[in-house]
Amino acid sequence: MSNNSLYEYSIRSNDKFGRILFYLSNFLSIFGGCVLIIIIIINVFSISGRVLFSSPLLGDFELVEMGCAIAIFSFLPFCHLKNGNVIVDFFLVLNFPYIFESY
Repeated sequence: MSNNSLYEYSIRSNDKFGRILFYLSNFLSIFGGCVLIIIIIINVFSISGRVLFSSPLLGDFELVEMGCAIAIFSFLPFCHLKNGNVIVDFFLVLNFPYIFESY
């Protein structure tokens, strides 16, 4: 195993456009992670404001909703690069749980 496990199973292209897409998909996945951290901070402020001051953050539901959509669409290029398929995994886990019991 190499030290750089993030890029171990990825397919890097030799042409310039493929490398740009590769780095763009990695940047978008990091951006999606940062968006998820911001969503967590928004939830913490909203819940603590509701509990401590009886005044939640206004529009927090809409901010979290938009943030989740942005994060999901930011992760899709990286998922495609790794030959992942979210729909198939979701379908198999729900309908055939005995397949994943050994994992």
